[in-house]
Amino acid sequence: MEYVVKFRKSASVIWKKRKVIGHNYLKDIDKMVFHFSTQKLEEVPEWSKYHVVLGSDFFLAQKEHMEKETGVDIKLKGV
Repeated sequence: MEYVVKFRKSASVIWKKRKVIGHNYLKDIDKMVFHFSTQKLEEVPEWSKYHVVLGSDFFLAQKEHMEKETGVDIKLKGV
């Protein structure tokens, strides 16, 4: 399931938006890696200098993944 990640550098007012199928933060080198449905990757260095916003689509994707993995229906508050 795809979800949208919005991010911007701390000093910037311009937000970037990516529709991804996954992301990984590589803490030891401070880099975010976005995974796209086209099998491509995008690397963002110095990730600690960015602000990020994940929308409800991200949390619904996580819920769906956990339900598939566990076989248990998960109820979300406020949904």
